Formats: sequence, C-alpha cells, structure tokens
Amino acid sequence: MDETRVIPRPYVFDALQSDSSKNDPQEVFIQDCFDALFYYWDRAEQFVVSGLIRFEDAERPTSYYVSQMTKHKGIYIRYAEGIGSIGALAFLDRFESWRVAPLDRAV
Repeated sequence: MDETRVIPRPYVFDALQSDSSKNDPQEVFIQDCFDALFYYWDRAEQFVVSGLIRFEDAERPTSYYVSQMTKHKGIYIRYAEGIGSIGALAFLDRFESWRVAPLDRAV
C-alpha cells in the first residue's frame, strides 16, 4: 500500500539546501523529485534549442510553476547548479517572471 505524507514547504527548502550525504529518506525523496524536474527542463531546453519543439509549446503548462518558484529563486538556482542542470536554468531564463524576479528572497 502506498503511503501519503504531507511535507511542509520549509522542509522542502531545507532539503534543497542540505548535504545529500545525510541519507534522510524525506530529503532524498525531495531531492530526487527536483532532480527529475530539472532533468526534464534540461531536456525541454535541448528540444527548444534543436528546434524539436517551440518554447511556446512548453510555456503554457510550465509558466504557473515557474512563477511560484521565483519566490525562492536563489535556492533553486543553487540546487540546479549543484546537480549540473545548466540546461534547466537556461530553460527557466526563457520565462519573463523568472528573469525579472530578484535573486535572493527570504524563505
């Protein structure tokens, strides 16, 4: 049986700023989720650059989530850089809400 848990938002931010060697199961889960998200955004950027898709094809379903992430932009940038997901950051830079958001906002 699958187990459902609610993970408080501050715990998510802590996990994204944590040393992954702690092996805390919730932190590992959160980091795995963001690793996958940034991986797919990295792929989306590659698809846009290569002409396989237009940015507009990915913009509509993604723009809401990107605008929510701007509230803690610095955390996401540091995490993406830490896992080497430069393509995901390039993809995020295509969104105006991301580009104009201040870099460091309090958690």
